[in-house]
Amino acid sequence: MSKTVTHRAWMVIGWLLVIFVVWITLTPKPPQVLQTIPHLDKIGHFLAYVALVAWFAAALPGRKWLTSLTIVFIVMGGMLEILQGFTGRDPSAFDWLIDTGGAVLGAGLPRAWLACVYRWFNGHEYRRTGKPAAG
Repeated sequence: MSKTVTHRAWMVIGWLLVIFVVWITLTPKPPQVLQTIPHLDKIGHFLAYVALVAWFAAALPGRKWLTSLTIVFIVMGGMLEILQGFTGRDPSAFDWLIDTGGAVLGAGLPRAWLACVYRWFNGHEYRRTGKPAAG
């Protein structure tokens, strides 16, 4: 698969993840399964933002992108919490803090793992160090 096709597919999936997070956050009646397990809502917030930052950071490597992506998703989480108040749901500063924690974690270890997966799809072989293999 060519690098361009892989990159585009990766970005499309990433944007679908963003759309899903926006929808699940702003829908007036979230799926009932989120209320069946204690704290599943909080776990979902955390994992969603880990995944979002890690996903996009894998496709857009570099410290400049990492910082910008993390800030963008932290701001997005805050804005979505504010907008929840207009959908009949209760906005929560605690949910935003959980989103922030997930975004910060997503900028770390999971990002490195996803970057290796992304590069593998692009036809690069990487050693454990994350540097291209010789040859």
